[in-house]
Amino acid sequence: MSSYFAKAGCGWRHRRPIFAVSLFLISTVLFSVAVAEVTETPLCSEKHGFAGEFNDHFSIPVETAPAAGEAIILIARAFPAVLGGMFEHWVYLNATFNLPEGPLVSRMSDNNGLLELTSVAAGTDIEVRVIRVRPGGPVPFRFFSFFANRPLCHIAVSPTNNFIAPVPHRLAGTTTAVTMYFKTTLPRDQNAATISIISDGHVDQPYKVADKNGVLQEHSPNDIIQPSTGDSISFSFSPTPNDLGNSYCFTEVTVAYANVQGGTVAPATTAQPGGGGAPNVPGPPGGVVPATTAAPSSAPMSLLRRCVLIALACFVMWQAAQAVYNYHVLGKRDVMEIVPCAETIAAGARGVQLAASRGLGMSHRRADGYDCVHGMDDPYA
Repeated sequence: MSSYFAKAGCGWRHRRPIFAVSLFLISTVLFSVAVAEVTETPLCSEKHGFAGEFNDHFSIPVETAPAAGEAIILIARAFPAVLGGMFEHWVYLNATFNLPEGPLVSRMSDNNGLLELTSVAAGTDIEVRVIRVRPGGPVPFRFFSFFANRPLCHIAVSPTNNFIAPVPHRLAGTTTAVTMYFKTTLPRDQNAATISIISDGHVDQPYKVADKNGVLQEHSPNDIIQPSTGDSISFSFSPTPNDLGNSYCFTEVTVAYANVQGGTVAPATTAQPGGGGAPNVPGPPGGVVPATTAAPSSAPMSLLRRCVLIALACFVMWQAAQAVYNYHVLGKRDVMEIVPCAETIAAGARGVQLAASRGLGMSHRRADGYDCVHGMDDPYA
């Protein structure tokens, strides 16, 4: 009888490494699927990620096909600005989409990270991949998209989230200028905004805002714009073609919020290149208007939360697989030896307990009531 159980236990022990390896392979597959997840990104929205690593594969639904003189523009640039100056050497785009005739085709961006699509079937998706050029090191990126020459959607801007990217002067192979559409949403305690646009180093670029009647009116950066309806301001901008032979112009769009009180303008926030609000600034006579900033986008926090959850899941699965291996294969029976990080956790908990008791001024006594033999200055007492 004992020999039978010995043989059974021996066979079970031989199968334990196979079980542990299988569990590890399953966790690896699940982790790969989570990383390679394709997310849906609406047109005109901003996307952050790491090229070739994380959040770099997504799809853009196309509800309306571009007509003549229109196009869908995709832009990818390295981020932050220290990499943004060399975006053409770091990332490029690969887009797969359906033509109106039906075939599935792929296009790659140029050296400036720009991709212009003028023929896309309605009711389909554009599958986008952001690929890094250099094999070594992480490459964080910012991705923009917009519908040129039609206000189908608007790029969101705020004092903490400026638009900084290269944009084409005109549609490829035509003389049709490119018009972009933006929108900023005012906070509750602000009722006006100023808009500043820099294109190819030229400041004070004009832009257009629709009035209450829907007629576009041209404005300059010094104008105070109030929303015609609601709490949002929509405006458009068309880059001026230059004679330098470049196919694009580097454009920066910033906004600053303000209060209009009885004909007096009290600026509340100032836009800084690359985003970021400003401290308190002088307001109307007799007071200071506190600085306010727009609520930051939840995309970076959502990305960080997903990374933490994936790392935690992999850590727990590794702990479970190692514990099973230690118990069945190595024959360990002590909990501190079975769980890989049990000793570290116990030592940390003991250290926290000692630190808390010393901070509260509690003395350590033995269970039988005698004082501790260590001195009060002993760090291990």
